[in-house]
Amino acid sequence: MARCFMLLAALGLAMCEAFVVPVEPPSQPATPRRLPSRMETVEAPSDASAAGQAVVLSMLAGLIVGLAAPASSWAEDAAPAVSPKEARAAKFKEEMQKASAKLQAAPSKEERLKKSQQQLQEYSKKADTEYTSP
Repeated sequence: MARCFMLLAALGLAMCEAFVVPVEPPSQPATPRRLPSRMETVEAPSDASAAGQAVVLSMLAGLIVGLAAPASSWAEDAAPAVSPKEARAAKFKEEMQKASAKLQAAPSKEERLKKSQQQLQEYSKKADTEYTSP
């Protein structure tokens, strides 16, 4: 939020400085002048404020680029960049560890067989009692 406010303040200051023309008193009286002939070259008046405006706008551009950079590039202890291949390898390794942990925690085939046989015995006892009772 503070960066946004600083950016807006700098932008407003630069706009005021760059596009407001300073008031200068006329150096010559307003008298009609003759038109320049085709052979004469007309030079643009050298304006010191134009150079100042260019400097201010270039400073504003640098400020915008500096504020638009991601904050991670400013951090001194930022994590080093990881290539996509390394990231996929790390993710695959984590997934394999999770899968192996699930397999280790899963009951063995003998345990599952014993459990299913026990459930069948209980079911057969229940079925026998229901059909034999009057």
